[in-house]
Amino acid sequence: MFTSARGGDLDLYTVNPDGSNLRQITDTPGYDGGAFFNADCSALVWRASRPSGTALEAYQRLLEQKLVRPSKLEIFWQDLATGQVRQLTQNGRANFAPYPLPDGTGVIYAGNQAGSEREFDLYLVGLRGGAPERITFSEGFDGFPVFSPDGRWLVFASNRAGRGGETNLFIARWIP
Repeated sequence: MFTSARGGDLDLYTVNPDGSNLRQITDTPGYDGGAFFNADCSALVWRASRPSGTALEAYQRLLEQKLVRPSKLEIFWQDLATGQVRQLTQNGRANFAPYPLPDGTGVIYAGNQAGSEREFDLYLVGLRGGAPERITFSEGFDGFPVFSPDGRWLVFASNRAGRGGETNLFIARWIP
């Protein structure tokens, strides 16, 4: 799974480890990136911007310069067998680093919907979307959540114990 501009936009692609079976997954104008497979590799979760009008024109001008400035990112999920895509967040904020829940019922991600543009916490959202559940409440940055393979532990990055913006890794027992 990777993001590439090979088709003129930043889209998601899958490929076999030997380089065969290259497949474009997304084709909607805007940035698609930061994707992860769910546990059985039957679905993907990722962040995406979907600009329109003058915002789309600005995005395309930056992309021509090999630059990108996504600020409004939403979380998306796709069933790879059916191709069905679901937008899980719709808050117009910076949502990123989505990771599937171990039990397959939703996604954990970082977002700044509760505070300033630089105040990021972790949130859970179900696969049907809806109101997210806030998981962390510390001032500063919490992001990049990932579960252990057995689903018992959550590791994430945070500035909560750092000095002057220092980022540290934290591990927490995950109890659904």
